[in-house]
Amino acid sequence: MDIARAPNTAVLMGDIVNSRDRHTPARLHALFNDAVAAANQNNGADILSPLTITLGDEFQGITTSLTTAATIARQLRLDLLQSGIDCRFVIGQLRLQTPINTSIAWNMMGEGLARARSKLNDKQTGLFYRVALFDDPTHEILFDALCLSLSTIEEDWTDIQAQTVAQTLAGSSVEDIATRRAVTSRNVYKTLKSAKLDVYTTLWTALLTGFTKIEEP
Repeated sequence: MDIARAPNTAVLMGDIVNSRDRHTPARLHALFNDAVAAANQNNGADILSPLTITLGDEFQGITTSLTTAATIARQLRLDLLQSGIDCRFVIGQLRLQTPINTSIAWNMMGEGLARARSKLNDKQTGLFYRVALFDDPTHEILFDALCLSLSTIEEDWTDIQAQTVAQTLAGSSVEDIATRRAVTSRNVYKTLKSAKLDVYTTLWTALLTGFTKIEEP
C-alpha cells in the first residue's frame, strides 16, 4: 500500500522498565496510574480509545494520528521520568476492523496491533520510543533511528536535567524555573545546554514532521 494514504489512526503502547528499585510496588502503581489518567484527561479530544492499563505495568490506547500518539508518548515519558520511572513506548499505525471501544482500550482487532505489540515485547533495543508501520520498512528504520537518538539523549539526563527539560517543554520560562529551584537563570541555561535541548527538540520536530507527512491524505 501507499504509506502516504494510510489511515490517520494510531495505537500507542507502553510499559515500565527499570523502575522497581526506586519505588515500592504500591507507589509505582499509583504513580503510573496517575500519569496515564492525566494523559487521558489532557488529550481527550485526540484519544479515540483511552489509554488503558492492560497489565500492572503496561498500557495501550488509540489516538487520532501518529503525531498525536508521539506527542502523548513524550508527555508521559517526561512526566514519569520526573517521578523516577522509566517507560518505553511504541507508536504504531492502525487500521481497526472492529468498532472503536470509546470506554476502554480492550476487545478490538485491527491491522497494526500485532506489529506494535511485537515491537513493545522486543526489550533488547535500548530504545524508549519505537515506530511500527504497516509495510514501509524504509520509513520505519528512519523513524527508529530518530528514536534511538532521542533515547540516547534522554538516557544521559540527570534528574535535574529531565525535570528542567520537562518544565521547559511544558511552557515554563527559564526565569520561572530559576525561581522555583532558587538558582540563577544562568544555571538553568547551563542545565538545558548540557541536556542538549536544542538537539532534542530538533529531533522531535523531524519525527513529528515525518509523521505528519506520511499521514497527509
